[in-house]
Order: sequence, then structure tokens, then C-alpha cells
Amino acid sequence: MDLKVEASRTGIEARLRARRGEITGSNTGVASTDFRRLCLRNLVSLPLLEQMEPGSRAIKLASGRDISTVIPRYNIYQDGELYKEGISTITTEWSDQHVGFLIDCSFTLETALAAADLKPRNMIEGKAPRVKVSSVQLSPMGAFTGRIWPSGCAGISLSTWLRCGL
Repeated sequence: MDLKVEASRTGIEARLRARRGEITGSNTGVASTDFRRLCLRNLVSLPLLEQMEPGSRAIKLASGRDISTVIPRYNIYQDGELYKEGISTITTEWSDQHVGFLIDCSFTLETALAAADLKPRNMIEGKAPRVKVSSVQLSPMGAFTGRIWPSGCAGISLSTWLRCGL
């Protein structure tokens, strides 16, 4: 069975299926394919800026900077559970099967709004933006399901987008 056609829902399930001979071949990119499709199905909540090649740590949008060192702190999840929290680099954890995703956040919109003299309240107050968990479900893909985390873009009128140059 080609794993790229039918992904397992968890790492444990994939390993058990492989032991039974139900999965053969490489599993590189299986979850990344589903995650990319999840982003494409949920453009407002998961605005995908870049999907990196398997094993590559070079961010094209950031002039080739290394994704394993450019973020102040990293959390590592394994089989959906927090494995390591707040580490400063993931250089030793990165393998040739990892795929990096850059997803836009509300900071891009907030910066554009501030430049258009429409500074969001959290910027005026010097606070982090509020995070709201919606009751609206994502359009699922493969093993990826759950609720939408609004990116701050929903509800912005077209005229505001145009004034901000977005």
C-alpha cells in the first residue's frame, strides 16, 4: 500500500501497520501533504506563506535563513503531544524528513493597519493580540481536524485591505 495515498492517523498506527506489512515504502511528506492541503482549505485561518522542501532548513522568504535557529523559542510536538517546550534551537532535532511551514499571523495585518493609521487596540496598549478559539471547525484534511484559530483577517473590508496595500 502506498502511504502517500492513505496516511495513517498517528505515528503509532503507522508503525503498527508497517509491522503488519500494510505499509511499504517511504512515508516522507505524507503529513506535510495533508497539512498543506489543510492550509489551502482554510486560507483565512492558516495563511500558508511557504512550504519548505523535505530536509531543507533554508527559508526562501527570509533569504535562506535557517528555520532551526531564527525563531526565539521552539515547541516540539510528537504524535500530537508536547515533547519539548521553549528550546532555543532545533538544529539537532531536524532531520532530512522534516518539512517546514511558514504560516502568516496577525502581526502582518496589524503592521499594515498601523501603517494606514488604523492601529489595532493591542498595539496602542502595548499588549500581545488576543487569541480567540472559535467554535467553527476547520475543513479537515487527513488527520488534521479541529477548531479555527482566527488570524485576525476575517471581517476586514475590501477597502481596508486595499488601503493597507494587502
